[in-house]
Amino acid sequence: MIKKIGRNILKKVNESKAFWIKTDHYNVVDRALSLEELAKKLKKAPTAAIVHHMREGKNDFAAWIKDVLHDNVLAKELRSLKAKNWDEMHHKVIKTIEERIKKLK
Repeated sequence: MIKKIGRNILKKVNESKAFWIKTDHYNVVDRALSLEELAKKLKKAPTAAIVHHMREGKNDFAAWIKDVLHDNVLAKELRSLKAKNWDEMHHKVIKTIEERIKKLK
């Protein structure tokens, strides 16, 4: 059962549903078409991207994962993350996504 769910969550999405990694409203760093791409590209992205996508109580990562990839479990985990600073949050977001990918494979 988890393997079937995993295949659906881990598949690439259409270009129109890509996650655009930004450091502000105008500066696009990269884009991701799958959960695995998101994890890889967040490793290379500056911490400013984490700040932009998680500022003021919002969590664009969790929203995209829930609404586009339909993974409510990971979305909930990402919404509950706490950190002392943005560098720590950057690390936690990547680690949480990578752990979920391992479970789904």
